[in-house]
Amino acid sequence: MFKKYLIALLVVFFGFSVPVSAGISYDDYLGGDWNLVLSGMHAGTAWYVDVSSVTVEESTDEGDKISVDVLTVPRADRGNTDGTRHTNYYYYSNGNPAMYQWVNGDWHYIPPVGSQAEVGNDYSGEMAYYIAYHEKYYGGREWPDNSGTYRHPNCPDSVYDRLDQAEEYLD
Repeated sequence: MFKKYLIALLVVFFGFSVPVSAGISYDDYLGGDWNLVLSGMHAGTAWYVDVSSVTVEESTDEGDKISVDVLTVPRADRGNTDGTRHTNYYYYSNGNPAMYQWVNGDWHYIPPVGSQAEVGNDYSGEMAYYIAYHEKYYGGREWPDNSGTYRHPNCPDSVYDRLDQAEEYLD
């Protein structure tokens, strides 16, 4: 008798937990718009880069400043396509590769590797550079982490694949 209750309890537990975790998905292209490409997601919120908004603001021997519009879409995992548009500004150092984002009146360093707390869940900076120059900034090679261990950057290759597919469609 106890065995039947235990099995029933396990069936109910797995019946509720598996579909919830397996059902989370985000559109690669917001609402099917190839111009709005998924750049990151976390806890139901997704960020989408507006490919047509990428602008090289300044290019010098020291580095490049690029702006890009990003849509923040809450509840994107539930099919929501309404979001808030904002412009992100990035600086890319040419000498010693380092990416920075303009936040609250100051440039903040974005490391190529690290925890999600250090690097974030949004790859719009890497994407903006790739859109502007058709080159990976941090991607394509390994970088040392805080312990000196070389690792691939947090930005996955699927990000570049989505951009390449969007470019093919938009051309």
